[in-house]
Amino acid sequence: DWQRLDQVAAFFKILLLTIVPLVAVNFAIGTWLTHKIAGPLARMRLAMSEIARGNLEIEISERRGDLLHSYVRETSRMAETLRRLIYRDHAHAAEADALLTQCRERLAERKSLSEAERRELSALIDGAKSRLSIINAHFMKGRQAGAPGGGAAS
Repeated sequence: DWQRLDQVAAFFKILLLTIVPLVAVNFAIGTWLTHKIAGPLARMRLAMSEIARGNLEIEISERRGDLLHSYVRETSRMAETLRRLIYRDHAHAAEADALLTQCRERLAERKSLSEAERRELSALIDGAKSRLSIINAHFMKGRQAGAPGGGAAS
């Protein structure tokens, strides 16, 4: 009966005592869950931006209680794999550069070659060394942060 003020007051009192705490608990749980999901996503986004810029030294830190641990670990593992492959390829490029240097030295020792052949071979070696220097510049871009494992996304 809405005509009786005591019943109306009791209804609103019960409503406030149930709805307000329920909304507050719901808000708190929603905030907690959002923090546990958004935090790892933000750290992964930061790491991906660094990787896109060529910094392969980035590692994503895991916080206790965060969700999405498997995604964070896989992203870190992906960066480590890229780092390992790039550094392996960098070593191959350095070996190729050393071989080209040996080729240049042997070319200088060869007296039986004509001047045109010497210029042609020298141009080929210069072209290959030029391309290797471009590749090496790319490799060194990712190594600016220091030794492997040097960067960390907080």
